[in-house]
Amino acid sequence: PNPTQGDFTLDISDDIWLGANASIHNIIGQEMDQRTVTLGENAYNIADYQQGIYFLTLQQGELQNVIRFVKR
Repeated sequence: PNPTQGDFTLDISDDIWLGANASIHNIIGQEMDQRTVTLGENAYNIADYQQGIYFLTLQQGELQNVIRFVKR
């Protein structure tokens, strides 16, 4: 759900994103999390993050997808 209060799941169903780098940055560009995604559900717990706007960036070679979300 967007906005979220603490937990969300990134569902990777397209194998083009298998092994992609996923990073979360806050509005001022600080990296909050970084990991490699797998097919299926990738769970995130952001309960300790401050309220605000964040960006989840998926990077796989030349491909990039940025998802904006709000933490309440």
